[in-house]
Amino acid sequence: MTRTPETRRALTRVLDTMGGDVEISWQPPEPMTKGQRIRRRFAVDEQIAREHTGAAVYPFWSDATEDNTVAILHSTSDGAKDGLYGSGQKAALTRQALKPQIPSSRVSELGVVSIKVDGSPTSDQCLTGRPLMLAALEAADTRFVLLHGAHALHSWRPDLTLKQYAGRVGLWNKRWWVVPVPQVDGITTRRSEWSMEDWLRMVGRFVDLASGPDPFHHIERSCVHRTGRSGSGLCDVGASHWDEDAVPYCDQHWQGDQEKKQEVARKKDREQRKLDRGVLFDD
Repeated sequence: MTRTPETRRALTRVLDTMGGDVEISWQPPEPMTKGQRIRRRFAVDEQIAREHTGAAVYPFWSDATEDNTVAILHSTSDGAKDGLYGSGQKAALTRQALKPQIPSSRVSELGVVSIKVDGSPTSDQCLTGRPLMLAALEAADTRFVLLHGAHALHSWRPDLTLKQYAGRVGLWNKRWWVVPVPQVDGITTRRSEWSMEDWLRMVGRFVDLASGPDPFHHIERSCVHRTGRSGSGLCDVGASHWDEDAVPYCDQHWQGDQEKKQEVARKKDREQRKLDRGVLFDD
């Protein structure tokens, strides 16, 4: 897809403002009609039913008549009631935090897995459920995704941690702008690094991103490379490079991470080719 004049102008503003090396290319999905949304969502639900008979957990879809929707990608099906994402308490808290700018009718909720799991899913379960997850994101017809928890973050970038990137803006497969946040039910534990005020601020960052006219305005400005013996610190030097996922790096860490970035890029290219072919549906 060729960049639109709007995205070209936005990228020019980023280059002028940041004065660095930017590899970002946003190629948003083509907007769907109501009929296309219904057909694609039905195809995803049917596939989930076939693969997970008796233990399926289905997406909670936004109103099919709504444009400008967002999606929440949950890290676990734990807490989803009646076989439906969006029916549990933490989902209700997350939707409430999006209001009033983003009403519930504009929110789709789905998970990294489409099967009932007590606690966190295993790596194998996440890998197996990935094609359905990507197909559900496509069927949600959105440009903005809130990544709720570590597994959701790793579905986008397995090389990043929540400590590095919680509350920060990124770009997934050149299609979806994302903001990772910790799981809200973990915020109240003593071991949590974040308070409820921190969590609400992070969700507020996502609301600003999804509600504003120019996503490029929200791109991060400081290097997020981990530092220290345990990798517990962040570089935080002003960024001079941004990879295709809009993740920022300083000169030193950009050069040191090139091999890792190339492998991530190859993986994303493979995923994009699957999406372009149409994994589950063909309008």
